[in-house]
Amino acid sequence: TGEDTLSLHDALPIFLTERGKEVRKKSLANYNERHPLRKAAHILTSRAIRTGKLTNPQVCSECQSSDSVQAHHDDYTKPLEVRWLCSSCHSEWHRKNKPIYGD
Repeated sequence: TGEDTLSLHDALPIFLTERGKEVRKKSLANYNERHPLRKAAHILTSRAIRTGKLTNPQVCSECQSSDSVQAHHDDYTKPLEVRWLCSSCHSEWHRKNKPIYGD
């Protein structure tokens, strides 16, 4: 029967739908407005990576995993002082600690 099948639209993650894209865009804009220092740190870090001032070693400084290594700020007032953490260690750090936001 057709009742127990999903359409392609139903199977898409919400962020791939037009409504999902709209919600994500609005959410990101709200985040950036509420946290300008964090946004600035992200922009400066991205620019430093692009220009070669910062290099992602592709290895987590905590567990040496090479899975999804990300720049982490302990202190957002120092945007180019980053530690490179895999997504697991990054999430764990934020569960147990609070960065310096300055805002």
